Amino acid sequence: MDLERLCAQAYILQTIGELDEKTSKQLMAKLTDAGAPYESVEEALRSFEREESVRSDVVEWIHESWEQASGQKPTVFAKGILDDFMEAIG
Repeated sequence: MDLERLCAQAYILQTIGELDEKTSKQLMAKLTDAGAPYESVEEALRSFEREESVRSDVVEWIHESWEQASGQKPTVFAKGILDDFMEAIG
């Protein structure tokens, strides 16, 4: 997975309030493996937020989709909407 998609996945998890320490560590390992210049997931998120202008309606869509996800694991949810999210911000 490329850096932008990894950062987008972290952004989605953060948006729904599900970016916990374990998931952050896993994402950081993937970012490091991908050659990311970041020292933390938080730094990657700040960079993503600076580079991408995520409209408020997209954030609302993420929240609404999460509410309708009916017990889905957060990481599965984030991966499931990732392509649509990337298209929405693209």
